[in-house]
Amino acid sequence: TMKKLFPLMLLAIIAAACTGRHSGTGEAEYVTYRGWDSCVKLTDGTVTAIVNPTYGAQVLYFGIDSVNCNVLWADSAINAFTVDSFIATRRAPDAGRSDIGPERVTDHIHDSIWAGAYAVTDVSSRSVTLESVPMAKMGVKFTKKYTLAGDATLRVDLTMTNVCDSAVRYNVWTRTLLPSGGLYMAKATPTEKYPNGFSEYTFDIDSLIPGVRTDRVKLAEGIFTAFPGGESAADCHKFCINTTPATDGDSMSTAIYMRAPYIFVKRFDYDPQGVYDMSHGIDYPNIIYFDSRFIEVEPNSPMITLKPGESYTFTETWQLLPY
Repeated sequence: TMKKLFPLMLLAIIAAACTGRHSGTGEAEYVTYRGWDSCVKLTDGTVTAIVNPTYGAQVLYFGIDSVNCNVLWADSAINAFTVDSFIATRRAPDAGRSDIGPERVTDHIHDSIWAGAYAVTDVSSRSVTLESVPMAKMGVKFTKKYTLAGDATLRVDLTMTNVCDSAVRYNVWTRTLLPSGGLYMAKATPTEKYPNGFSEYTFDIDSLIPGVRTDRVKLAEGIFTAFPGGESAADCHKFCINTTPATDGDSMSTAIYMRAPYIFVKRFDYDPQGVYDMSHGIDYPNIIYFDSRFIEVEPNSPMITLKPGESYTFTETWQLLPY
């Protein structure tokens, strides 16, 4: 049956996603993409990634060269935006974006990290490191390193560093946008507090609700499955998922999104002792949002206390497999 097939599919895809490693060599190529100059193009002969230093240092493009299709969702309305454009419109970066949270803590003080320009501090044909300005209101700076790591994989290392003279406490929050219309799967581990291993989230009062308000999600054999879409952007849903590693001894959890022509495999750090807080104490390590346009895959790190000068790095890998 399909419900017994889902966990087998999940484990098979994870097994296929064992990544190799190699160091970046050669010179980077700078390109203009979607109206932004000086984007950094990374390529290893199998996959290409394009990174945008101008607007939040997000990944604009990630795809297999022979397929020539972007796995990420793009919002054409923000083409060529700067941080001033964001402040004026509140129209956020798209595609492979990332931030520091929790959202209700940093939403009004994070503009330069979320949508500002980053300096390219190290670059090659297969790797680029970008650094934000120090964000005085938050007391941190954010560094993003993207590396093509072999096996059609992009490694993402996100580092927050305390640049003030007192302790700060935040989490790293990744927010990858993929086009709606596919199938999302992740392990949902039950707990005493959350017996289903997942909950739907309400936007108006920042809380979890019993039950599910859409027929676009299922739970079978411990696998949370979503079929993102809807009639309009107003038909939106957000789910919090307790996604722990699929195999014993693994330090990373896995989320999978299948939509032709790709299977997108996102693996992300998981700390079994970590205190997770995505908003007002809602303590899940994995979140998704979806509407008719896109699904947003949003793992987050545990809450991290940093003393002056200390840093913390949260790592993900994104792998593309044939659909």
